[in-house]
Amino acid sequence: MSYTDGRTVHPLYPRWVALCRHGSRVHPLWLTDPFEFFAYVHRSLGPPPPGHYVLGLRDPAGRWEPGNVEWMSRRAWQRSLLRVRAR
Repeated sequence: MSYTDGRTVHPLYPRWVALCRHGSRVHPLWLTDPFEFFAYVHRSLGPPPPGHYVLGLRDPAGRWEPGNVEWMSRRAWQRSLLRVRAR
């Protein structure tokens, strides 16, 4: 797959790049194919709610995989990161 396939202009591309930095904590198919990640988000979660929402993990100690991803407010996302770091 080349970078001329449109992935870099997709609005979720920066999030996918950030996910790839997690390596083993990411669903294997999402790690190798950004369009699978994009499709899951659009199919299962839909567009972000109005306001400042980001993709985050329901269980912050878990993996980036189907069923553990949701739209959350930036404040909720930051709180979830603090809980994981405090463990």
